[in-house]
Amino acid sequence: AGDVIGLDGYDPSIDLGEFLDVFTQLFCNSENVGGASMAERATACAKRYAATKTRPLYLLINNIDGTAMRSHLVQETLANLTHHSDKDGAPMIRIAASVDDVSASLYLWKPHTEAKFDWSWRNVDTYRPYFEEVLALPQHNSEKKSKRIKTKYKSSVSSALAVLKCIAPRHTEVLQVLARLQNTSSSKPTSYSTLKEECVKKMLTSSDTALKGMLKELVDHKIIVACEARD
Repeated sequence: AGDVIGLDGYDPSIDLGEFLDVFTQLFCNSENVGGASMAERATACAKRYAATKTRPLYLLINNIDGTAMRSHLVQETLANLTHHSDKDGAPMIRIAASVDDVSASLYLWKPHTEAKFDWSWRNVDTYRPYFEEVLALPQHNSEKKSKRIKTKYKSSVSSALAVLKCIAPRHTEVLQVLARLQNTSSSKPTSYSTLKEECVKKMLTSSDTALKGMLKELVDHKIIVACEARD
């Protein structure tokens, strides 16, 4: 058992300096633990925590490769938190994090930083809708034409996300199956028969009426596009 703190790494406004301020208030009695830089403060916080606490702290980070988390200083700060919290051979501050980019380790950490984290990697796909992460993506403005295009795109994305939040879970599962099939067939549209076969395999539906009804709703909401087969 232990305490848990969650961080949304995809949030572009996240500030690890402010997080250390909160950490100091919660676990160091608001005392000045020292450290000139953010990374040094993290080291001091970790040592203080290990010296004064008996329960481990679990730091859960959704998107450790988020835009605001990609600097070497931020990653070194997080690495110091866990690396310097050692007590009786185990870290008292333990980090569990997710990454969106499978190549994140190639650019996110220097070798000595990655060694401090001492990651144990697991492939854990959630297949959950990606609403908050998409909405948190930074919006860049330039010329007027670009602004109009981006505004229209943002509106379309917002509309699509609103629809996806409201549709039935089975519709979402069918859409996920369709997306995976389309992703593996390059630019060639996925045929209805292929989709139905996959849905039957996954026991989503075996009824033509039910499947066509789901697809019609998705077409009506402009989530997918239907096209006529050509010889």
